[in-house]
Amino acid sequence: LFTDSISLNNLTPETDYDFYVQSYCGNGQFSLWNVFSFTTPAICPEPQINSLTASNITYSSADLSWVANGSETSWNIEYGVSGFGQGSGTIINVNSNPYTLTGLSSSTNYDYWVQADCGLDGQSYWVGPFSFFTLCNDDVAPYLEDFNVSIPVCWNQETTDQFDWTLDAYGTPSSTTGPV
Repeated sequence: LFTDSISLNNLTPETDYDFYVQSYCGNGQFSLWNVFSFTTPAICPEPQINSLTASNITYSSADLSWVANGSETSWNIEYGVSGFGQGSGTIINVNSNPYTLTGLSSSTNYDYWVQADCGLDGQSYWVGPFSFFTLCNDDVAPYLEDFNVSIPVCWNQETTDQFDWTLDAYGTPSSTTGPV
C-alpha cells in the first residue's frame, strides 16, 4: 500500500489498537517497522473535566451543574459524604442540568460525580469528584448543646473578647457551673 493516509472503519469504541508503518526507500529497500498506538474514543463522551459546580447551597439542598460534552440529555449523579468510595454512593438518574439535589444533611461535606447517559450509545466515564459543604441549620428552641466533646461545626467561639472559655471534661470546682 503506497499512501500517506488511510481510513480505518468499524473500530470498536474504547479499544486500544496498534498499527505498523514501514517506508519504501527504493531499490527494494524498506525501513524498519514503526509501531503507532491509539485508543478509539467512547461513543458517549463524559462531561467536561473540571466543569462540575455547586451553587445555591442551603442546609438541605444544592444546585449541581456541569458542562455536557455531547448532545446527551440524561446523566447519572453519584453523591455521598466526602471521601466515599465511588460505587458506594447514592446514584440517581437526572434529566436536567443544573439539577437540584435535596434531602441533604446540614453542615456536611459532600462529593459528587457525573456520568453522561447516552441511551443506546451507553454511558460515559465518570467525572469528578466535586466537593461542597451544606450550610448550618437554624436551631429551633428549645435546643441543648452541652459542648462535652468539642465546639460544634456551626458554632464559633470569639477569641478577641474577654469572655473566652475552654472545654474541660474534668468538671469545675463549683457545683453550679461547668459540665454536669
